[in-house]
Amino acid sequence: MKRSKKTTINWWKWAFLSLVAIIIIAAAALFRAYSANVPQSTVGQAAYANTDNSVQIDLTRQQLNALSDNYLDQFLKKSKIKYRFIVGPKYATVMGKTKFLGTSIQFSLNMVPERLHNGNVLLKAAGMNVGRLN
Repeated sequence: MKRSKKTTINWWKWAFLSLVAIIIIAAAALFRAYSANVPQSTVGQAAYANTDNSVQIDLTRQQLNALSDNYLDQFLKKSKIKYRFIVGPKYATVMGKTKFLGTSIQFSLNMVPERLHNGNVLLKAAGMNVGRLN
């Protein structure tokens, strides 16, 4: 006598594999959406390119520090994170405090100022301190 084999479909296995496939496809779609290049708008650039709105300002280090303190005081009135921008002889530093899990943590970001050919200043990050970590 021959025995007949009855094959049954394991629905749990196929449901699990389908769920894994959906998660992988969703993760790939999110990765693609967040890493895609953003097209640059030319509407604002054309209007800005037709007029020259540049102004040359010469400030001392103390004047720049006072200007940045005044701006940050106005900008951070209702913010929980308070920080300062200080320009020193070698570095420009952003220093501040924030609360994380109920603990006040100090942070600072040191940047080296570099003058560009068009007169602008580029700040390159040189070091970062968070709490006791450097």
